[in-house]
Amino acid sequence: KKAKEAKKPAAEIDKAKAAAGKNFNSRIKSLNNAVAELNACAGLLVGTAGTSKTLLDQVSGVAKDRLARLYLRAGDHEKAERLA
Repeated sequence: KKAKEAKKPAAEIDKAKAAAGKNFNSRIKSLNNAVAELNACAGLLVGTAGTSKTLLDQVSGVAKDRLARLYLRAGDHEKAERLA
C-alpha cells in the first residue's frame, strides 16, 4: 500500500509482495497438506472412497506408512502396497 502511494514501479511492488509472502509460504503449504489429509479421512469415514482417493493424491508431506494405510482403507490396494 505504501509503495502504491509512493508511485513505485509495478515490478518493485511485486518484488515486495513476494518477499513479504515468503515467510508464510511453508506454513501455508503445511496447513494445506493437513487440510487435504483431514478431508480424505473425513471422506473415508463417510464412505466416499472414490473421492478419498482423489484427495489422498493431493496429500504430501505425510509418512509413507500412514499414507499406505489410508490408501488401504480407501480400497486402493496396489498403491498401498507400493507405498508400504
